[in-house]
Amino acid sequence: MDTRHLVDPELLPALALFPPFDIAEPGLENLRSMMDGLAPTPESLVCDDIALQRITVPASPAGPELGIILHRPVGQTGSLPLYFHIHGGGFVLGSAIMSSPANIVLAREVGCVVASVDYRLSPEVTGQQPVEDCYRALCWLAGNAQSHGIDPSRIAIGGESAGGGLAASLALMVRDRGTIALAMQMLICPMLDDRTQGDHPHCGEFVWTAEANAAAWALRIGNEDVVQDRRGYIAAARADDLQGVAPAYIAVGSLDLFLEEDIAYARRLARAGVPVDLHVYAGGYHGFELAADASATRRTMEDRFSVLRRTFQGDGS
Repeated sequence: MDTRHLVDPELLPALALFPPFDIAEPGLENLRSMMDGLAPTPESLVCDDIALQRITVPASPAGPELGIILHRPVGQTGSLPLYFHIHGGGFVLGSAIMSSPANIVLAREVGCVVASVDYRLSPEVTGQQPVEDCYRALCWLAGNAQSHGIDPSRIAIGGESAGGGLAASLALMVRDRGTIALAMQMLICPMLDDRTQGDHPHCGEFVWTAEANAAAWALRIGNEDVVQDRRGYIAAARADDLQGVAPAYIAVGSLDLFLEEDIAYARRLARAGVPVDLHVYAGGYHGFELAADASATRRTMEDRFSVLRRTFQGDGS
């Protein structure tokens, strides 16, 4: 496969910023150590207009303590809408603080509280447990909304890559359990299907490959029977029924490994009567937003801010 000529020229330089994703041991531990070293420090995130606060979801019979980083616009009074964010990393990497620079910008541009959760990673936990962590954190925030200045009637969820896949599964779980009325699910290049679609002639050459995807899913699934995952709590694409889930915004690059599974999920949502807003960005590979100055990145970020603003104002899809 040689698709470099199809990459948006403005996005080409950023390809050198991505490490090879060697998910198999001992590569995974090396990757985790490297990413920990790249994480921003709390001091580097201090700014005048967005306050950061680390809070803890108490341990319960359902699981241990979970950390959440809140990003809140300074000086805004009253209850603000909540964007509940789930970080990416193939289910096996990443942390909430790695996403804080982007979440600061989102909180500033949208005027909402952004909460990013440190769910447990695989292979330490498998199956639907990472989604259960996210569900427990979301319910705890909704239940303590007043003390954190959150409007519980205006909650959206979302994430990137694995975080987008977890958000899709979380939307299914919230629907099934009837606990929270979600305003929207924002799925950015979501990792939805364990049946790695690696035969597309123009997708998956860069950043996140079919090989990395298969290795990451194997660690996430563990010994679980994913074929029986009819509710979609492990892989959202396996859910039998998508009716009644929150309206969806889905964005993916045209060269992303997840292009076809994301389009297929958008089609299924639409056929189930769920409002869905699908964006495919020409020449974009997985994680192309790292090219911060590229016009495609500016366009996709403004699209996200815009749909969140409209959703929280009550006239979005």
